[in-house]
Amino acid sequence: MLSSCAGVPLTEAADTPAPENIEPHPNVTVVVPEDLEPDPELARVRERELYIEAVLDNMDLEVKVGQLLMIGMPSDPSLRPLHHVDARLRRIVTTVQPGGFLVFANNLDSPHQIATFIEELQGLSAQPLMIGIDHEGGKVSRFSTGGRLGATVVPPAADIGATGDPNYAYLVGGLLGRELREVGITMNMAPVADVYTNPANSVIGDRAFGSDPELVSLMTAEMVRGLQEEQVSAVLKHFPGHGDTVEDTHYEQAVVAHNRERLDAVEFRPFRAGISAGADAVMTAHIGVPELTGSSTPATFSYILVTEILREQLGFEGVVITDSLTMGALRGNSEAEMVISAIEAGVDIALLPSSPMYVAEALVQAVMSGRIREQRIDESVRRVLRLKYDRGLYDDSFAANRSVEHSGTSVLGSPEHLRLVEEILRAGR
Repeated sequence: MLSSCAGVPLTEAADTPAPENIEPHPNVTVVVPEDLEPDPELARVRERELYIEAVLDNMDLEVKVGQLLMIGMPSDPSLRPLHHVDARLRRIVTTVQPGGFLVFANNLDSPHQIATFIEELQGLSAQPLMIGIDHEGGKVSRFSTGGRLGATVVPPAADIGATGDPNYAYLVGGLLGRELREVGITMNMAPVADVYTNPANSVIGDRAFGSDPELVSLMTAEMVRGLQEEQVSAVLKHFPGHGDTVEDTHYEQAVVAHNRERLDAVEFRPFRAGISAGADAVMTAHIGVPELTGSSTPATFSYILVTEILREQLGFEGVVITDSLTMGALRGNSEAEMVISAIEAGVDIALLPSSPMYVAEALVQAVMSGRIREQRIDESVRRVLRLKYDRGLYDDSFAANRSVEHSGTSVLGSPEHLRLVEEILRAGR
């Protein structure tokens, strides 16, 4: 439960009928004009946008809202670790058509098993799924928990920060990306961009690179580059910054009691650096910033923090993901209302709704009633599709590489990775 994305088993009814004849990953034909931009990067962007619009045009409202949910299921109804797609999960995926799936340590038994599990999930979805995991290193290392996969055990961010060398953050990002991508995981809920300035803060601690904003910024940016060069999306967390809170949002509400000048100088700096490095996503924390918003409303539901500050002022154009909706800081709130409020604030993906079919229907009704414009839904869907496109999830090679039989030598726990870990530990002493 030390992860910032702690979840609970999904609770959808077991007797809901599943749709039939899901066509996985339908081909989309894009006609590229002959006068395509001569600049290769501009040409790529133009082709991407044409592709995304073609995909979006083929989506009905129910499919669109599904793209705004990332679900997860660590256990079966008997609370046994879930290692395959059971009837309940099949029903939810085929009904909701979520944008992504978050893998838990409970879902991992062997490289072949998790690759097979992910392959089964992808086959149920008309659009490729983002497959995410919390794998920061240190105490939040779901991919290497229990040693069942033989994955490299990565030290906490504080040990990397102690080296003073951002190149180590880049190399660890690459290590994490290679090992995750090998089994089909395409998004890592890392790096932690929090600046650890409060020794009384028990939830962050050594998950942060350190207490110096400049050092944390450099390390954050390099880990983003390392992960994404291996085609694994980096997720900066926990915006607007969890490093100087006393409360733990896993259990209770928290606030950051600082003004804008202090936030710009400390908390926001690593997020700016990660955004400049091209981070695919930012995770919002369930933290209030009353000095900026005039209330203790969590950032997840704050238009001021998500849209006015993160998007318009910090310039983030990628995907905004909530922290887990199952966390104690949100206890007592209607889940459907939380998701609707997050979308209204500018969030793109709601993480770990416990009742995704109910939430998806609530979002559809919010659009039908006029509370949320369909154009607002389209904005988020476009961002989600761009992320998938940029990480190669629509490429033919991605489908081919999602084979459960690895070719060649596995990179999991490779000697090269183990030597890097040893070098970091020596350099940080």
